[in-house]
Amino acid sequence: MNSAFIALGGNLGNVKQTFQTAYDALKRTCDIIAVSKLYHTPALTFPNSAAQPDYWNAAIHVQTELSPSALLAELHSIEDQHGRKRIEHWGSRTLDLDLIAYEQVISTQTALKLPHPETQSRLFVLQPLLDIAPSWVHPATGESLSTMITNLMDAGEQLHKGEAWQLQH
Repeated sequence: MNSAFIALGGNLGNVKQTFQTAYDALKRTCDIIAVSKLYHTPALTFPNSAAQPDYWNAAIHVQTELSPSALLAELHSIEDQHGRKRIEHWGSRTLDLDLIAYEQVISTQTALKLPHPETQSRLFVLQPLLDIAPSWVHPATGESLSTMITNLMDAGEQLHKGEAWQLQH
């Protein structure tokens, strides 16, 4: 079994219910080890982009026999089942499932970048990861979660208060 971390995000529809059904789908192919709190975070804004509703974010630690590419394909399938449309880069979405890390694998393939290339610059990913894997170290940079979070906070980002995720097991 291999350890992997998955980030969840969404800002359209009933996101908490969507997270529940995504969790249920993941249970069919993975062993769920830990689930973070839910975090309500402001949408990132970019020049010339439309305003978006705030996001909900979380993270899940899984054990799986799937390869990294097979796990990523499974995540994309779950997104598709939840109406995910890839129309606008960084646009609103019903469900976003990112494979953040898989063991200590480093991959620069176009179709599979590991760890996820934006991990160290996204507090909305790091904060939920801290809930479930406080000792995790970024395989490519060697930085701890606490160091990456401190760097972002020093740059002006703010931590958000998490809330318990009332999962149906």
